[in-house]
Amino acid sequence: MEGKLAGKYRILYVDDSTDALTLMKIKFMDIYDIIPTSSPKKALKILDEERFEVVITDYNMPEMNGLELLKKIKEKFPDLPVIFYTGQGNEEVAREAFMTGVSDYLTKGSFEIAPWEKLTNAINNAVKRKMSEEEIGESRRKFETLIQNISGMVYRCKNDRDWTMEFVSENTATLTGYKPEEFIDNKIISFNQIIHPEDREMIWEKVSKAVRDHKPFSFEYRIIMKGGRNRHVWESGSAVFDREGNVIALEGVILDDTKRKKAEEKTKKLNRVLMAVSDINQLSVREKDPIRLLQGACEILHDFGKYHLVWVGLGEGELSYPTPAAYAGFDEGYLENLLFASDDNSNADNPIFLSIKEKSPYVRKNLDSIDPPKKWSIEATKRNLVSMVSIPMLYRDRTFGVFVVYSDVRNAFTNEEVSVLIELSNDIAYALQAIEDEEARKKAEEMIKESEIRYRTLFNEANEAIYLETIDGRIIDVNPKACEMLGYSKEEMLMLAVKDLLPESMRYILPPLIEKITREGGFRQEAVNIRKDGIVIPVEVSGVVIELEGGKRLLTFIRDLTRQKKTTEALIRSEKKYRALFESSGDAIFIAEVDTGIIVEVNKQAEILMEMTREEIVGIHQSKLHPPYSKDENIKTFKYHASQEKSMDQKSEIITKSGKFIQVWISASVFEVEGKSFVQGIFKDFSRCKEYKGKIRTTL
Repeated sequence: MEGKLAGKYRILYVDDSTDALTLMKIKFMDIYDIIPTSSPKKALKILDEERFEVVITDYNMPEMNGLELLKKIKEKFPDLPVIFYTGQGNEEVAREAFMTGVSDYLTKGSFEIAPWEKLTNAINNAVKRKMSEEEIGESRRKFETLIQNISGMVYRCKNDRDWTMEFVSENTATLTGYKPEEFIDNKIISFNQIIHPEDREMIWEKVSKAVRDHKPFSFEYRIIMKGGRNRHVWESGSAVFDREGNVIALEGVILDDTKRKKAEEKTKKLNRVLMAVSDINQLSVREKDPIRLLQGACEILHDFGKYHLVWVGLGEGELSYPTPAAYAGFDEGYLENLLFASDDNSNADNPIFLSIKEKSPYVRKNLDSIDPPKKWSIEATKRNLVSMVSIPMLYRDRTFGVFVVYSDVRNAFTNEEVSVLIELSNDIAYALQAIEDEEARKKAEEMIKESEIRYRTLFNEANEAIYLETIDGRIIDVNPKACEMLGYSKEEMLMLAVKDLLPESMRYILPPLIEKITREGGFRQEAVNIRKDGIVIPVEVSGVVIELEGGKRLLTFIRDLTRQKKTTEALIRSEKKYRALFESSGDAIFIAEVDTGIIVEVNKQAEILMEMTREEIVGIHQSKLHPPYSKDENIKTFKYHASQEKSMDQKSEIITKSGKFIQVWISASVFEVEGKSFVQGIFKDFSRCKEYKGKIRTTL
């Protein structure tokens, strides 16, 4: 007798003979878990409440016969195996039983002596078939789930020039814009027709070679979606062969590769720009003529960055248009027309004027979509200058002019690219300042050498502190500005050495600095000086070695940076004040990212309102604050106002950690930090804020 397969199967045995029930239970008690019943109606009730692997039933029973019971079982449990085990049936009954879905039909022996081995085999075979069907169904379900979740197109096609499709998955529509059935047997269009014409021959050759070599294939190419838009895809597949080695079909998957391709192109372009920046920085070290420096920078950036037009305009005033000083690329009289294309009306949103006026970069990604069109945008789009970035050339508080870059592609400038261009623009401004400083130093040195009178006039009337020192740091002359800055008289200053003006902790820098000055003939760096009253002030120090009275002297220029440092400290204090106001607010405040909706900061009142700690709130989506029935509307309203960069006032409802519902009035506004958008929401509890109880609608 064949043993059990995996533990005891639970079997429901239905027979109106109590002897048959008892005999069955005794015979199989060690192999199966037999649940006997003499009532077909009771059997149906048991099936509703318990799980069984097999049902065994007699045919001739008083409440209902076996066929009637079989039909009722199959109506509710179509996959449950049922075995007829009877002595009263006939061929007609057996035929109808098999048509209804019985798993096996066995007849009892004379005097009800059961053919036990045959019955055991029937039970085990029925269970095996059920398990096999379940496994096949599960495999089919997994396969279908896998295909549905692949963000691309699974296919089976003929190995012909049209790539005639025999099967394509539902996601084909998302990838190509065409419905799956439109490809089957080339009903509406063949797949080869949507492949970019320049890529068709390459695909045929690669697939043909892979088929000949009995190897899988994979490659990238372009398709033309319904509507005409290009899309990059990646395909991987292989041929299916019969026993004789003939190709039956090709099977594979095609995935959207557009994002990866764009990211790759974006990285390549950024690397080209970084190479240009490196070359321009090297040029700025060598080149001492400002116009040649600017012209070289434009040419390098145009060549490496593949930009349509690059130009530099000089001018520090806000009201006048910057004068073009250098350019490279596709111009066609554009720069000559700039002055005529500018007027008071168009300059209001002209990025070139705005970047100089506000000392901030401006990006226009689609010049042909400016409504209404302005003279400057019309002149640009005439020459296929589609997008642009305008960056002020800044060094400290000074604006030298503007650095402008154009592309013939929409949405050409990424945040990373703009950041690199800003850094480059500032480097050029620094180089221009250095050239001016160098020229100023040379002129000062020439004046000193030519005339002691001119030297003394310049020395005494200069608007910055000047020391004349020996190379080893002894002060031999100072101008009035130096005395005013440090609070000493000239006589007192002449009794000091440079080290006396430094804190003791910084005096160690003097020996290597003197060595550097002797070697290089000059220097520039930031430091601190001690005033006579003991106050330490930040300074910028630069110097040049000159020949005077038959020996080498160091002419040092000192610039007081106190005001600049105070500005930085004021910003720090401002941030501290905001933090104190944020934490002490009587209303709950939530700050979330606009793009993701993730909460990044809350104050103490928000923790109290939500009955949660800051650690529990930060990191969750802002929609989690609201009950399920209000989430969609809140998210929709939030996204609309965030996209419009407007403030929002809205009545809403939140659900606390304990499940309590609280009506609140939300006042939200969008702000930006380092190019990233955030929304700050102030939640006022209605139960504590009477003046908001009457408000029921959203206002902008």
